[in-house]
Amino acid sequence: MNRNNKTFTLEQIETIRSICQTSRETDEMCLLVWLLIETDLKPRHLLGWFNRNPDNRNDYLQGNIVLPGGVLFTKRHHAYLSQFKRKCLKWIGTSNVSFEMLSRSVRNKMPGKKLSTKLKELHSPKKIIKKTLLKKDVKKSKLPNNNND
Repeated sequence: MNRNNKTFTLEQIETIRSICQTSRETDEMCLLVWLLIETDLKPRHLLGWFNRNPDNRNDYLQGNIVLPGGVLFTKRHHAYLSQFKRKCLKWIGTSNVSFEMLSRSVRNKMPGKKLSTKLKELHSPKKIIKKTLLKKDVKKSKLPNNNND
């Protein structure tokens, strides 16, 4: 199987998600994996700007998830990847995994459960309502006056 085509099954994703959701407050690795599943962020974002800047982190999460301030993840990508492979061997019985495989699987198999999707849904109705109101105002202003004075 080609590396680009490898994905987790839905059951494997749910197993990983449930384990990480219960342990995310005490286990740094579980928090990282849980954020990968629940957001559209890539590992480089989680270990980069999201990790270093609590203000940007809170702006992105918009209060839906409360995380402690300061640096969340102190290790490098390779250290977390090695740890993720060991955890997956323990959790689901396979160690031939990657963060990209997890992101691809979540994106393809469970897009409705992602936090970012929920955030988009929260913001999109306002934009749609504003656009609709603007269109109605434009239509009203283009209507000719029927006053025969």
